Amino acid sequence: MAASLGQAEKDEIRDMYDLYDTEKTGKLPQDDYATIVRGMGHNPSEKELQEMFQSTRPDRAGMVDYSDFLDAYAKHFNTKKNEEREIREAFRVFDRNEEGLIDANELKQIVTTRGERLSESEAKSLIKQAEVDSQGKIDYEELTKVIKV
Repeated sequence: MAASLGQAEKDEIRDMYDLYDTEKTGKLPQDDYATIVRGMGHNPSEKELQEMFQSTRPDRAGMVDYSDFLDAYAKHFNTKKNEEREIREAFRVFDRNEEGLIDANELKQIVTTRGERLSESEAKSLIKQAEVDSQGKIDYEELTKVIKV
C-alpha cells in the first residue's frame, strides 16, 4: 500500500518520523503517529485516527513500527484522495457551464437530498463557509477547502 505514495511524500514522512524516534527503535506510540499525520498537513478527527490505526499491529507495549504506520497512512490518505476525486466528479455534473462554479441553492438542494444527507443547518453552514459570490455561486476550489476542513 505504501507503494502508492510518491517518494517525496515518503521522504517527508520519514523525516517527521525521525524527529520522534529519538531512540532509533523503529517504533513509536500511536500518539506520536497522530502528531506526524498532523505535521504532514492533515487534520484528522480522533475517529479518523482510530480508523487509520485499526489496520496497524501494535506490539504489547502499544508501539507501532514504521512500515505499519506507512501502510496505514497510505491506505487512509489514498482513500481521502479518492473521496476528493468523487466530490470533484459530482461537482462537474452540476457545473453545467464548466465554469468551476455551482449555484449555492442548487448545492443546498443536493447536499440535503442525496447521498449522506446534511441537515438544513449543516447545509447552510457549509455554504456560508464556502463564500458565495455576488451571483449566488460557489467556486469549486473554495468548496473543497471547506470540505477538507
